[in-house]
Amino acid sequence: MIVVDGGEMLGVVAGPRRVFLSHTSELRRYPVGGSFVAVAERAIARAGDAACDMAYFSARDAPSAQVCRDAVLAADVYVAVVGFRYGSPVRDCPELSYVELEFKVASKAGLPRLVFLLGEDTEGPKDLFVDLDHGVRQVAFRVRLTDSGLTTATVTTPEGLSEALYQALIMLDRGGADRAAGSRRPVIAVPPLRGDEIERPELMAKLLSAVTRPGTAVTGLWGAGGFGKTTMARLLVHRDDVRQQFLDGVVWVTIGEDISGPELADKLTNAVCLLTGDRPGLTDPVAAGAQLGHALGDRRVLLVVDDVWACAQVEPFMIGGPQAMRLFTTRVRDVLPGSVAPVVVDEMDHGEAQQLLTAGTPGAAKDAMEGLLAATGRWPVLLGLVNAAVRADLDGGRLAEESMREILHELHTTGPTALDVTDATERHTAVARTIGVSLSRLTVQQRARYGELAVFGQDVAIPIPVLARYLHATAGWSTFQTHRYCQRLAELSLVSDYRHDEVGLHDVIYAYLRE
Repeated sequence: MIVVDGGEMLGVVAGPRRVFLSHTSELRRYPVGGSFVAVAERAIARAGDAACDMAYFSARDAPSAQVCRDAVLAADVYVAVVGFRYGSPVRDCPELSYVELEFKVASKAGLPRLVFLLGEDTEGPKDLFVDLDHGVRQVAFRVRLTDSGLTTATVTTPEGLSEALYQALIMLDRGGADRAAGSRRPVIAVPPLRGDEIERPELMAKLLSAVTRPGTAVTGLWGAGGFGKTTMARLLVHRDDVRQQFLDGVVWVTIGEDISGPELADKLTNAVCLLTGDRPGLTDPVAAGAQLGHALGDRRVLLVVDDVWACAQVEPFMIGGPQAMRLFTTRVRDVLPGSVAPVVVDEMDHGEAQQLLTAGTPGAAKDAMEGLLAATGRWPVLLGLVNAAVRADLDGGRLAEESMREILHELHTTGPTALDVTDATERHTAVARTIGVSLSRLTVQQRARYGELAVFGQDVAIPIPVLARYLHATAGWSTFQTHRYCQRLAELSLVSDYRHDEVGLHDVIYAYLRE
């Protein structure tokens, strides 16, 4: 912003810097009432900057290596608070923890780096200090940090961290040629690819045309739940040709059926924070939408709003931002503006469905495979469940052909031999019987615990510590048992995602559990 006084230009005043805060999850919990992360965020705000970490990203699929890289590269300053726990290795970069990866990316990008190490005499519970799985790795990482040539600070209390971080930030040069010149980096905040997505070339061509057509400001992906709308959007935002079209970035926001009011406003202000580094404290969705429109300004951004159910969820995202492209995914056609001709997502074609059904299952019998394609209606969410059940049987020493025939028999026993995916009642029945096949691979107690996941909200990433406490109360399970259980559910595709600190449910499965 250029400040003018009496007709004379005085200078350029930069907006708040984006400070990426890198840490392991226990530092957000301890000490209770004023955790290390909480005081660090307040110190960043006190210095006139805006804190950002992976918790600020609306899209909560597992943050892979690429998501972490994108998040760090969108920041202006990197801050690490490093304790004694290593955290889980990055799923697609297992030789590094998330904090290690983020530090490595910040170093390579030349970002200012401020590193704070918890001292040996820090007070706190055992969970703050003991890492039975990767403690040796963490010791080595702490040594590398102190030997890296960086000036590191050792703190033992949240108050000490707060003051040290505040002083470091206000002493840090706030300039930078790129910022003073008013240039801006592209913002890339999208969910990672899982690696098991099936390319659907014909459908992708239609979607690509819709989002890059000159003069178009909004489009949609429309289809029943579980047909692959989110997967197609996720594949789209990772395409190089799409990112070249939207040079100011790609931002993803996940909504959900029950999101409204302050929760919806929070989704909008998350997007504002990603674009500007400033997180406005708004609770009205329309006001938050106006702020998002202002943040978009003249940026050429692709804004993906996933899983909308109501016009009231769409309208705030339509304010301002004339150069931005909005892509909504929905199963309710009427929520999209009347002028929008959405790209329709329905059943997979035969070849795509066969690829999904047989991935990782050598030796599948053709007749059983064809029967399963008919019984599932080539519906991606069901094909994924069946494929996961077959792969679980393979791990147990069975043959793919034997497993497929048994699953096909189970599906035929409880329903028709072919699914009409246009019939909502048939789809619901098909979901129930296909989930039943997967549940049969669990123990009786595991099946009971699975039903309890319905107590959590739709489109909510369930924190593993919360789930562990819940399952300890209902089943007496330890945290280790909870992690092993979530791993088993992920193997059977009964959860949409699982990583070291959270787990999620596909909304089709969530709806089944609630009913």
